[in-house]
Amino acid sequence: MHTLATLPRTLSPGHAHLYIVVIADWLPVALDVLQATISAEEQTRMRRFRQHADQERFLVAHGTLRLLLGRHLDREPVRLAFRTGARGKPWIATDTIGDAITEPPLHFNLAHAGGVVVIGIAERPLGVDVEMVPATTTAPDPGPAFDLTQQWVRHEALQKATGLGLGAEILEPQTLDATEASPPLRVVDISLASNLDPARPEQTYAASVAMDASLTTVCTFRLVALSHHP
Repeated sequence: MHTLATLPRTLSPGHAHLYIVVIADWLPVALDVLQATISAEEQTRMRRFRQHADQERFLVAHGTLRLLLGRHLDREPVRLAFRTGARGKPWIATDTIGDAITEPPLHFNLAHAGGVVVIGIAERPLGVDVEMVPATTTAPDPGPAFDLTQQWVRHEALQKATGLGLGAEILEPQTLDATEASPPLRVVDISLASNLDPARPEQTYAASVAMDASLTTVCTFRLVALSHHP
């Protein structure tokens, strides 16, 4: 497990970084820090959720994303300004005082399910997805349910990497081919511990990342709040 301070600041060429964030690791100790990290617009979006748990999930997901991007870009996380493309995919434009970020832009994506958030950051396009595997009460072997969920998260990660899953009609899995995408993509399944989420110790998660084929290495980190680090 890593805290923000122990993570590498830079991305090596050809590497994609995947950050696993368990919401329980950040509650309640880090809420004040995360509240001060997200923008006023994100604060408004967060308050639109009626359920407190949904507000906490939004805060942890978007707050830790800003912390990670700010560390990689050496910028104050709260000052990062985001824009969206034609299909709604976000990108980093400037900071809030108008200074353009002239370094090569970082590509990023996030997904969450249950009590888990997955964030991907790289110097080339990528998309991530995570889903809870449905509980099976009729079959002792959870394999079929896991396989179907894993197939779905691969499909979702591909759509998010290409932007087709944002503001567009959902495509059937067979209509997307990683090698035929432009640019070509590769899909990597991410192994998550079965007891990852303490609030759901029996819950299994499936996760995948779809990324530019030039990215050859996936580095996975579990990011925890400082007081939870041993």
